Amino acid sequence: MLSRLLISAAISATLVATAKAGFFEDVGRAVTAPITAPIKAAQDIASGKPPSTVVQNQLNLHVGAPAVAAGSTLNLIQKGNDFIQKVPRDAIQNNLGGDWLAGYDAITGSQRVQQEIAFTAGRFLTQCASVGACSIEQATAVPVAAAMRDAYKVYIGNSGPLSPQLTQILSRVVPWPVLQRARWTVGNTPNMTVPGFLNSGNSAFGNGHAVTLGNLMIFSEMPNVNTYSGAVWLLHELFHVEQYLRYSGDPLESIDGFAVDYIRNYGGMEDEAQNNAVARLNVLQAGY
Repeated sequence: MLSRLLISAAISATLVATAKAGFFEDVGRAVTAPITAPIKAAQDIASGKPPSTVVQNQLNLHVGAPAVAAGSTLNLIQKGNDFIQKVPRDAIQNNLGGDWLAGYDAITGSQRVQQEIAFTAGRFLTQCASVGACSIEQATAVPVAAAMRDAYKVYIGNSGPLSPQLTQILSRVVPWPVLQRARWTVGNTPNMTVPGFLNSGNSAFGNGHAVTLGNLMIFSEMPNVNTYSGAVWLLHELFHVEQYLRYSGDPLESIDGFAVDYIRNYGGMEDEAQNNAVARLNVLQAGY
């Protein structure tokens, strides 16, 4: 399950990056002005500049304009950054294999999270500008959501859907849109991602653990759904997927809203997931 460790680990992992002088001031200026100079971005990419440099150069090139324009531009830059970040990962996976890819993810983890912080801060500050105020939960959620979005991108490529047989059984108690979107995978290596650290740490003490991000459930080990605890565990994480869907059908967009409410009401969201998991399993068992 998600835990308070997720919040503290994400904040700790990104504290150094966000502590740079003027970081939030720079991002604040970026979201109150449209980012210009696409020619500069093309030049940076063509000359082989790293994604962080491309993005930072774009954040630095801005002029006065409405915040909403900045928000849309930040999303465009996010798409471009995702593309140029994805190319080396694909090349490493195809040519050198999974072990090399895991090493690459570990090495670039800090760089990726810094990029996600910039984009996440841009989105949150744009929202704040539109209503004229920001809550403390929104400010705290910036590094948490950034680390969650980064981890989603690392793990989603190695995930898969639930089996048709399992989906058929669970469809009696779990909404079909949840089952249709849900993906699961195993991640228990301390690889510079929050799920990697949390799952591996719990595994070291013989405890099962999982982190759900959007529609992606990342388990320390696959749950044994033939046991009571394993079935409850899976249903618990599936309910987190259901919670994310309340914010958006887009997994990455849903993370922002979930992060804010999770910080605001951690206990309530976890209790809701656990209570529903137990109740749904009771329904399934009563049907046999």
